[in-house]
Amino acid sequence: MSDVIPATDENMTFFEGLRRIETLLSDLYRGFSERFPGDAEIWAALAEEELAHHRMLGKAENLFSMDAAPRLRDANLAALKHTLRGLVELVGCAGQGTTISRADALRLAISLEKSAAETHYHFVFNNLIPSSQSDLLSRLQAMDKNHSDRIQKYLDGMYG
Repeated sequence: MSDVIPATDENMTFFEGLRRIETLLSDLYRGFSERFPGDAEIWAALAEEELAHHRMLGKAENLFSMDAAPRLRDANLAALKHTLRGLVELVGCAGQGTTISRADALRLAISLEKSAAETHYHFVFNNLIPSSQSDLLSRLQAMDKNHSDRIQKYLDGMYG
């Protein structure tokens, strides 16, 4: 598991917050990979893809000056910190023997991916980020949707 802790850092940039979420999702999926060996392939693939999203965000941030990497507005920062705290709790639960079924783990992942997609869409649609960064978030939103669709198809296959 990563050492990422949801900082109450007032200087957290937009990209740092998004990268923390991607890392925590990867950690959660790795935990599920260990917990559900029969589903390890899909969980491991998703975990690696979340790390790829993390790297993509890091490269994108490097394209902008520190001034161009926007600070989250107070309300959005509070929401992001809430999301980060929740993910830290979920990652901890995944590794500590908390009872969750295979199907519920998959349903949780679908919900998280849909939530991430909606968040990325929200930032683009409401012009909360510079237009130069909206293409990146649009791509991430599409990747999140791809994840939720793939997980749903996998879940449907378990019972089909």
